[in-house]
Amino acid sequence: MKHQFLEAGRIVRTHGVRGELVLECWADSPEFVAGVKHLYFDGGKTDAGLLSSRVHKSLLLVRLKGVES
Repeated sequence: MKHQFLEAGRIVRTHGVRGELVLECWADSPEFVAGVKHLYFDGGKTDAGLLSSRVHKSLLLVRLKGVES
């Protein structure tokens, strides 16, 4: 079975000191991307380990497993 993936955006910088990353969304809105349960790197080869996400202005702040600071 072939999996299809949608490119959601790119990580542009860190945010704060708790390990949050800023994701520049390529979708219609950050709210759309905030609704997904899994994010992947490398064209779907590596699970990003999404712990949480929240909308901040026109960007999405994400927390990933293993990124603490």
